[in-house]
Amino acid sequence: MQNADLVIAIGSRLSVSSTGHEYNKFARETKIVVVDIDPIEHRKNTVKIDLFINADAKNFLKQVELPDRIENVEWIKKCFEWKTKWPVCLPQYGEEKKGINLYHFTDVLSKKMKDDSVVISDSGSAIY
Repeated sequence: MQNADLVIAIGSRLSVSSTGHEYNKFARETKIVVVDIDPIEHRKNTVKIDLFINADAKNFLKQVELPDRIENVEWIKKCFEWKTKWPVCLPQYGEEKKGINLYHFTDVLSKKMKDDSVVISDSGSAIY
């Protein structure tokens, strides 16, 4: 998100697990639009929001006209470079002897699942 021109957060409070603790460093040059049903949550002194739209996500998405998808080869190439340079799951995570490393578990699980499978985690923490 640090290199995005625009971030549109729909139904998200942009929690610290998504933005990091230093809110002023999150997406500094990015325009941030938030669509959410809860206006109070977004009055907190956290991420700088350029435009807040107080709306139900379902109703908002019904009204949005999406542009045709454009393949941005250079951007995809850059994302793969970053994925290689900064992998989420490091090899040593699989060598854990005391318990299960959640990053390693998620990595192994995703490799064993079908491509169209969906996994939802819920523990109040971010697992990527």
